[in-house]
Amino acid sequence: MSSLILRQATLRDAEMLFEWRNDISTRRASRDRAELNFDGHLKWLAAVLDDSTRVIMIAEKDGDPVGVVRADACGDVRELSWTISPSARGNGYARLMVQSLIDRLPGRFSAEVMEDNPASISVAEGLGMTLDFTRDGRLHFSLYSL
Repeated sequence: MSSLILRQATLRDAEMLFEWRNDISTRRASRDRAELNFDGHLKWLAAVLDDSTRVIMIAEKDGDPVGVVRADACGDVRELSWTISPSARGNGYARLMVQSLIDRLPGRFSAEVMEDNPASISVAEGLGMTLDFTRDGRLHFSLYSL
């Protein structure tokens, strides 16, 4: 069995990422739970891809996209964000893809996880992230990676 790989996201991934982001379970676990429109999503993705302080990667298993992981530089900390394809959930891919991105970008990381999202809490804890504080239903994790 082949391993999980990360590749750079492109505008060709826009429709797939849009569908993943608008999935009801994904929206329930997001900071912004509103359904997105495609034009706004396309503008957002183009801006992310054009921003050197942001990294967005697609995780693939046996050539099939299974998730997306992002790191946005906020000062000297990179804020992590991840989503698993609705059809690929429950296979442990999230932790693997986030760890793979962390391994490529050593430094300080943070993640904000909704307190009603046990899957992402498990990912953060499994990565060895420290729970720093909780505010407004959001858990704030951090990690220093060498």
